[in-house]
Amino acid sequence: MKIEQEGNNLQLSHPDRKAVCIVGIRPDSQSSDVVASFLKATGATIHRDRMVNNNGMSARMLLSTIKDNDRRAVIVSHFYQKGRDVFAFHAMTSETEFASLQEQIQSPANGFAAMTDQAMLNRQPQRIVVKSVGRSTTLEAFLRAQKVDSELWSQIAWLNGRQLSAVLAAGEQVKVIH
Repeated sequence: MKIEQEGNNLQLSHPDRKAVCIVGIRPDSQSSDVVASFLKATGATIHRDRMVNNNGMSARMLLSTIKDNDRRAVIVSHFYQKGRDVFAFHAMTSETEFASLQEQIQSPANGFAAMTDQAMLNRQPQRIVVKSVGRSTTLEAFLRAQKVDSELWSQIAWLNGRQLSAVLAAGEQVKVIH
């Protein structure tokens, strides 16, 4: 699968280029307005328009087709209203490929769910702070004394252009991630 991002849209392409899914966030919007805008922009013909429930979230689902000369594409769209934002998923494939790819192209929209993991929701960014070395010690011992997560030690060593075994002099400045 190939993933590309442009502005508020994320595009996922089928490995064989048989289908594409475009995911977009429309801030400060109403789902009815986003649906109307989609239909106007594409000239799609609606075949099914219904409310669905995925992972406890309701969405408006459209099954539509668009025509380009003698070719027809099937689009399955899901519009989730989340607060003041609309998350729109458009999965598109040719009419001939639709039956075999239907489940696969709808998986991004069907897998959409509200984030509830408090550990993820309450994450704070890590910051780089400069600390002074009190007495001569190795970088590793200094990081241990500062109670820095040992998984970050190699990154901090790189950030400071040093090895963990490097001896630091008293008064020296060290960049540390907290």
